Amino acid sequence: MRGFALIALILLAPVPASAEVVSQRGDWLLVCDNHADCTIMGAPGEGVASSYPHVEVRIFRRDRPGHPPLLTTRTTDPSAALNLQVRTLAGMSLASGGFAEPMARLQPDPDAGTPGVDTFSSEDSGPLVQVLAQPGPLVVRSGFGLFAVLPQGDLAALLARMDRAQPRVAAPPDPTVEDLPLPAPILYELFPREPAATPPAHPAFEQACPDPVDRQVGSFTLDHTTSPTMLVHLACGGQHYFYLWNPLLPGSQPSGLTLRRAREQRFPASQVMLDADTGTVTVLDHPPGRTDCGAETMWGWVDGTGMVLLRRRVMPLCRGIAADRWPVAFLLDGWAVR
Repeated sequence: MRGFALIALILLAPVPASAEVVSQRGDWLLVCDNHADCTIMGAPGEGVASSYPHVEVRIFRRDRPGHPPLLTTRTTDPSAALNLQVRTLAGMSLASGGFAEPMARLQPDPDAGTPGVDTFSSEDSGPLVQVLAQPGPLVVRSGFGLFAVLPQGDLAALLARMDRAQPRVAAPPDPTVEDLPLPAPILYELFPREPAATPPAHPAFEQACPDPVDRQVGSFTLDHTTSPTMLVHLACGGQHYFYLWNPLLPGSQPSGLTLRRAREQRFPASQVMLDADTGTVTVLDHPPGRTDCGAETMWGWVDGTGMVLLRRRVMPLCRGIAADRWPVAFLLDGWAVR
């Protein structure tokens, strides 16, 4: 995909709080989105047993009657020096210590998952989650030797909170109703955005960036209509600005792009990515100096409507987890890329 990351200065405006649920207990994080689908993620803290692999755990459950949790794990190298030869947990066990009896054997589904990720069957996920929620620290053991460390914290409290956020899960499933709903009708169509052949010029750009040598202007056509809107990117002196402008409309003036989102004081830095292949703009709010925690919000330009909020992902724990693996806190139904 044609994307570029930018440090961005964007006009901010408050937005109403969404229906998301975000709760943290030690190394564990619970996030439920606006559909009450919930994810619990856990990753060991930085500096904890860095000479051993760390296990990132994800527990996902949809708000559907009788729906089981889906458990996946990812084994990572916190020191980047272990030269891990084994990244699967197949054949290993969960135990409270080196010589304690194993509490559960780990047998991922060999036909599921992706490279580097272990996926457990729906029959195994529930019992394994309950073992992980036992009080006291657990480790992954190979034989009687420690292989990897797990996240620590009150997982049981988050599981109980997830139950309260998903009232439909406790209901018995109706055998006459399909588990998965029919796909939502497409209400928002996104299209690839083509760069303008000639960089636009306007006095507002010259005022913001007086030096023509330092000034860089690029633009992408947004609306596929008879009166197209352009997204203009202006860069100079290490600063980046975004404008919406319809140069074919008489008297039209560039206006600063306003992406309205909630902000946290601990995430003051921002990066912007424009994906011209999908017509989406993604903003990553994060702490200064690191991008493995924060909030990632994605908008798409919908012809005739403007910027529409598509997705929000959050990760308050700084644990080396890339944004594309953060739990989803908001997801808009009914959009697709054409």
